Amino acid sequence: MGRRASRPLVLVVYYQTAAIVRATIGEHLGSFGRYAEADVCYLNAAFGVPRWVASMPFDVLVFHYTFLAAKWDLGHFRRLLDRCAPLRDAPALKVAFPQDEYVHSDAVNAFFREFRVRALFSVAPPADRARIYAPSADVLAVHPCAHWTTLASEYDLPMSIVADGPGLASDSD
Repeated sequence: MGRRASRPLVLVVYYQTAAIVRATIGEHLGSFGRYAEADVCYLNAAFGVPRWVASMPFDVLVFHYTFLAAKWDLGHFRRLLDRCAPLRDAPALKVAFPQDEYVHSDAVNAFFREFRVRALFSVAPPADRARIYAPSADVLAVHPCAHWTTLASEYDLPMSIVADGPGLASDSD
């Protein structure tokens, strides 16, 4: 049985080496599969990118904050990006959910440009978002995290990453 063409195909790229996943990380990763109006696949980049991934017609690649957390060790982050090269050229819309946005923002902005990430969801205040992501401003749309549903309308996808619900505060900017 093949997948339904009416549903986008999403790949959530995360990084996890520990055997036990923290509850908050597991909940956030699981939210994509639970709430997205899409077929969601997961890739733990800690173990590389299997060859078959490049042949999949993904509509959206989501770079999870656990993937971006590798930036704490810049050499390790560079090696991880090199191992994930098959994702770099994927024609899918690429989205990121960074955390600790002030840390090594130059390396993260370089990743956004190299992998052609076009949207990210930030928890930083608006003025800080503008400053942190200035090097990528010409190629990157930065959204407040509370507006995850904007992905569907702004990129003409019939889906929302996370349904509106309790705990998602509105951001007026």
